[in-house]
Amino acid sequence: MTTPRRIYFILFAGILFLLGLIYFQIFSASFLPWDDDYNITLNPYFLQGQWLELWRHTYFGMYIPVTNTIWELIFNFGGGQSMPFRIFNFLLHLLNTFLVYELARLWFSKKDLKPGWLLCIAPLIFTLHPLQVDAVAWISGGRDLLATFFGLISLLVFFRIDNWKGYWLASLFFILSLLSKPQLAALPLVVFTLSLLRDPLSWKRNSLKMCLWCLPVFAISLITYLTQAEITLPPLGPLERSIVVLDSFGFYLSKIIWPFSLTVDYGRSPAYLLSHFGSQWAFSFLFFTVTASFFWAACRTKNWRFFVLFLSWAFCLLPVSGLITFAFQEMSTVANHYIYFSAAIFSLFLIELLMGCLKERTSPLLHFGFVFLVVCYSSLSWQRLQTWRNPKIFFETMLTQNPKSHSALMGLAQYYGDDENNPSKSLALLENARLQKPKDILVISNIATTLGRLGRYKEVASLESWLFDPEFQAWMPKRNVDSANFLNALGLSMAPLGRVDLSLMYLCEAQALNPVRPGYAQNAEKILAQLRPKNPQITCPRFLTFNEFIQTASVVRFNQTKESK
Repeated sequence: MTTPRRIYFILFAGILFLLGLIYFQIFSASFLPWDDDYNITLNPYFLQGQWLELWRHTYFGMYIPVTNTIWELIFNFGGGQSMPFRIFNFLLHLLNTFLVYELARLWFSKKDLKPGWLLCIAPLIFTLHPLQVDAVAWISGGRDLLATFFGLISLLVFFRIDNWKGYWLASLFFILSLLSKPQLAALPLVVFTLSLLRDPLSWKRNSLKMCLWCLPVFAISLITYLTQAEITLPPLGPLERSIVVLDSFGFYLSKIIWPFSLTVDYGRSPAYLLSHFGSQWAFSFLFFTVTASFFWAACRTKNWRFFVLFLSWAFCLLPVSGLITFAFQEMSTVANHYIYFSAAIFSLFLIELLMGCLKERTSPLLHFGFVFLVVCYSSLSWQRLQTWRNPKIFFETMLTQNPKSHSALMGLAQYYGDDENNPSKSLALLENARLQKPKDILVISNIATTLGRLGRYKEVASLESWLFDPEFQAWMPKRNVDSANFLNALGLSMAPLGRVDLSLMYLCEAQALNPVRPGYAQNAEKILAQLRPKNPQITCPRFLTFNEFIQTASVVRFNQTKESK
């Protein structure tokens, strides 16, 4: 029995009203200097109108050309403002809510659901749960929303159109989801598992279909692995990796059940978890206990639907569980926005569980629970959204909840340096961040820039030695925005110290690394203007490779040091 049309419209009118009430406050919020800058506002491909290059190359640790193409269109047609991106995220979230409802209707189409509005639990959990706020409120979280959008369409097409035409159409949307964000790489395993519940005899046919889906999964996984290969984390043995995976599953399960004390950076890196496992074992124990309980119940009742649906939810999280190393694990294995797609499968599991546990489905208890869920989730989502309203609140909250958060220190330093013009406070935060990551190019470049603002040119010059550190050099060509900032700060500080040749070389290389930043060209032109009375033909030196620049800079620096002695 399907939900009557009247209830259908009332449901989505209510959801739209609640979502608008919750998210309207964020529409005018600006970009956050937490990947929004690198992904969008400072993206050189967007600024130079070369977005097609993002189909040929990876950028910022990912190959997500579909997302980048849409972002570039919004960036240009929206005048580089944040509001079009926020509206885009909001609309995607609303569309995904509709798709989750359709998925629930399809999944339970052969069951006599009385009342039919039990299906309403699926979209309500998906759209109003506080964990979902981070993906919607974070502009860079649009990639999670877009990948989920294509992934849900793929699921609906696969199960609704049971022929090869439907399969190839579902395959197209699956590939689009991978090119929006590789996190949906586990979708073939999820689809195969769900298909066994719908038709146990279809496993042979669906095995072949899912094997074909594994080909793009392998390709995109390989690209992502090679792109993030420079992120070096301590190797983990089988036992250690199992602990990390179980902890991530248990963590997400606990936050679904008890969505309090949410933050952006939990700091649960593998190194932290393994060194504190004596006091951090509760999440692993929770997941193991719940899984074992469902398995025991399935063996006893011969009803495997609860257990298999629960496993399907866990399968959704495999790519970000720590089973395979990924870049963000350097900060934390777990993050709220990772759970966005899996919430759709968890909502199916919860409805199935309610159907099995509630004998009288029209009981007052069910009505009360439904209303309580809506009120509770709406208020918690509203409260969670306050964190995302401006950079200061965002990073201060992150630092309060995780005092060792490197991201929070860097974000607050940027806020005090740029928005409040308080370089002294910014420098103090940067020095704390430097204690955690002494060779991080972002930290060093920001320290150099801040010292330059304070006129402490000799201290900036003392950072020049980092240019000739092999580990630091390896990062520079991959982080051209940060490298350009560092070289620009060095160049501006060398001139007052009388090292004009090096100043010109650094400023020109900064311009070459980031040609869309107009200030770099102006800084280089000022030095050229000083030198032209003696040498009218002088121009910016150009180097074929970054290594050539480093070698030349080393020679010039050595000669100047020798002359000064």
